[in-house]
Amino acid sequence: IAPHINIVDTLPPKYTRKAGTFLRRMSSHHSNHSVNSADGAIALNIPETEEEKEEREKKEAAHKLKLAKAPIGRTMQYARQDFGLCLFGCFCAIIQGALFPGFSQIFSKALTTLTNLKNPDFIKDANFYALIFFILAFAGFIGFGGGNVTFLIVGERITRKMRYLSYKVILSQEVAFFDRPENSTGALTSRLATDSQQMFDMVSQVVLTTVSSLATVALGLGFSFAATWQMTLIILAAVPVIGIGQYLELAALTGFGEKTRKAYERSGQVAGEAMANIRTVVSLAKEDRFESRYEEVTREPHNYALHKAYYASLGFAMSQAVAYWSYSIGFYGGYRLVEAGIINWSQMFDCMFGIVFMAVSLGHITAELPKYAKGKQSAINIYELFDKDTTIDADRDGIKLESVKESLALQKVDFNYPTRPDIQIFKGVDIKVRPGQTVAL
Repeated sequence: IAPHINIVDTLPPKYTRKAGTFLRRMSSHHSNHSVNSADGAIALNIPETEEEKEEREKKEAAHKLKLAKAPIGRTMQYARQDFGLCLFGCFCAIIQGALFPGFSQIFSKALTTLTNLKNPDFIKDANFYALIFFILAFAGFIGFGGGNVTFLIVGERITRKMRYLSYKVILSQEVAFFDRPENSTGALTSRLATDSQQMFDMVSQVVLTTVSSLATVALGLGFSFAATWQMTLIILAAVPVIGIGQYLELAALTGFGEKTRKAYERSGQVAGEAMANIRTVVSLAKEDRFESRYEEVTREPHNYALHKAYYASLGFAMSQAVAYWSYSIGFYGGYRLVEAGIINWSQMFDCMFGIVFMAVSLGHITAELPKYAKGKQSAINIYELFDKDTTIDADRDGIKLESVKESLALQKVDFNYPTRPDIQIFKGVDIKVRPGQTVAL
């Protein structure tokens, strides 16, 4: 029995508008009928329109995507043959991450040295720190160059493998799979081109940036706490607000990424339909019609991109602004601690520069959030395709009978395609096949 909503005629007038809204929300699977219940109340079964159904499915898909985890572990399993390259890339990423905290400490000590002109070893100390900066430049060349080259190679190999496996899985699907509107030629080719490339960005850039940033945060906090734990705790009070800003940005990018992907798939479907039948389109002079259709379907992803720009920029601005607010808190707190004789100016500069460069590293992570959101969505799409079991797989071996002694018969066969249930293909067909006979349907 389909669920229904009871509307009692004694409902107060002031609740009429709220009840109407509630009815529209709760009428997902109702039939178009009304009945009288035993207590005299009228039960209305309100059908769900196509627009409401599509909007509900979009919200459910976006909510499901936010709850899903990025399958980075499963993706890295395809890079097991490049395990040595991945280790070398992580080592170079750690060098990248250690470069910022090391520079902050050396820069702080060099600044203290340059402000003390009365030091008898002034020239010697200045030359020493200049040599250290040269060594840091060489280490940065090794770290940044080696890390980028390594993860670009690994990411490109994974991309090629994902694209080949996706193409193989698509070809192994049954014909009914291609009859669905979401699996049109344009949509499948668009996903085949973009999903693997976005996974490449997730592997090559996000992993590299994450490893280097974790090293930066660990060393930056270590140097800061070693210099003065009082001032470090004062500055870290703003970290939760920075985390909230980054969460808002990631949530906006993830939600709008799913909507944009589906909208662009529809645009690819329209373009693929026109290009595949270009001779018919030109002969019938329907170019303007397809141009208007394409403009119409691309308007929706354009609006999604604008909304994404607003919300994601708000989160990014909050995370960056709070970082500068934390600097002001740090300088004020550091001055009061120096004035109280708890720390000296050298400790204050060591702590401040350690936190500053750690915040710069967090900014690098934030800059990679769009690639992470797109790569996560693409990885989920690809693995959903991999995990789909086709009902008819041409690559699987069938049953081969050594000999057939009996005849085969089909009696009163009715058939229609699942996506076109109103069109009858077979109706009451009888077929009889004798041993050794070949029959083509």
